[in-house]
Amino acid sequence: MFPTSAKVAGHGVYHARNLRTWIRQFLATGNLPLHRYGTFHSSILEDEDFAQEIQLYLTEITKNGYIHAQDVVDFVATPEIQARLV
Repeated sequence: MFPTSAKVAGHGVYHARNLRTWIRQFLATGNLPLHRYGTFHSSILEDEDFAQEIQLYLTEITKNGYIHAQDVVDFVATPEIQARLV
């Protein structure tokens, strides 16, 4: 059995599948796939009002104890916040 190029490069099955997809895309279109490194990705946390809302919410929670990651998940899962994220 011959080693795949992904195994030779020290990667697994997922990487091999990506390579196959990229090669097929190149053969079909003639265009090389582009990487996303160095491209700008904005975050909702850059919105000062939204970041302040999260900080206020977490400050209120700390009055009752510790902050957990689930607290942030619960805040973002509220219908009001979900409506703003869409």
